Order: sequence, then structure tokens, then C-alpha cells
Amino acid sequence: MRRRLFLTGPEACGKTRLIEEAVGSDLRRAGGLVLRRDGSRLEVSSPSGWERKGFPRPGAELAEYCAERLAEAARARFAVIDGLGGAELAEPELYEALIRFLFSGTPCVGALERPVNEEGEALRSILAQDPDTMLLETSGRYDINAEGALRHWAAEYAAGPPRKMSTLGTNL
Repeated sequence: MRRRLFLTGPEACGKTRLIEEAVGSDLRRAGGLVLRRDGSRLEVSSPSGWERKGFPRPGAELAEYCAERLAEAARARFAVIDGLGGAELAEPELYEALIRFLFSGTPCVGALERPVNEEGEALRSILAQDPDTMLLETSGRYDINAEGALRHWAAEYAAGPPRKMSTLGTNL
């Protein structure tokens, strides 16, 4: 299985839900970020949703915050990068931090938004040519091919260590 798996597809079709269901409770150990748009306002959260910060629009403050999250994600066991691909990629600091993260070796799963600028197109081109990245077009929530690919990715990269068994065969 490739180290990086990104879902693409229509906005609000269920890409994030597919990722959450495949990764399950291991999501709390993920590095990375989830970017959501509400009109012109943006919200960045941790993959588990515990940490959130809002921004009135794309800009230097958003780029700096996301760059910090991506640097932390490069040191995580695995990462979730969800919602990137829009106007925020025009910020050089964010774009460069994303490229550094993607080639850090940290396994990553995520959902990419449709490109809206040159940077988004360039990112797609880089990922499409990378032999360790799979871009998977999905129709959304009930896409069994996407579900299967995500479950395989999660089993290989996100699943926690197996539980140790005592000599009596009970979970410790």
C-alpha cells in the first residue's frame, strides 16, 4: 500500500466521513490538520477535532498556523491532511510547508479539494507523479473501492500496536 492516499471528488460527498470511519479511534493519534470553509471564513482543526482555530480569510496568519501543524505532523506516526487545495495554497509559507511534509516520509491519508489556482494544480501534478502517493477519485460515502483502500491503508499505517496477552490469554 502506498504511504500517501488522498481522496478526491465532489465537495461534501463524504470523503472526510470515509476517512474517519476507516481510521476509527486511531484518529486521536494522528498529526495533521482539517481545513473547513464557511463562506470566506476558515477553520483549522486537529484530525481528532480537539483543537480548533478560526481565520477570517486565507492569509499569512492561516499559513503560519498550518505550517506549524504540518511540521508537527511530520513527526507523528501518521497524519490526516483534509480540505487543502483552495486559495490557501497561494500562500508560499503554507505551500512550501505542505510539500516538505508530503516528502517527510510520514504516512498520510486525506482529502483534497478541487484546485482553484496554479498552486492547487501543481500540487495535484506532483502527487499524481509520485509513486508513493495514490489519488483516488470517489463518489463519496458508499464507495466500496474507496472504503477498501482506506481500510487497507489504515491497517498498515494507522492501527495501534497489537495488545499484549498475558500467559493466561487475557488482554493486558
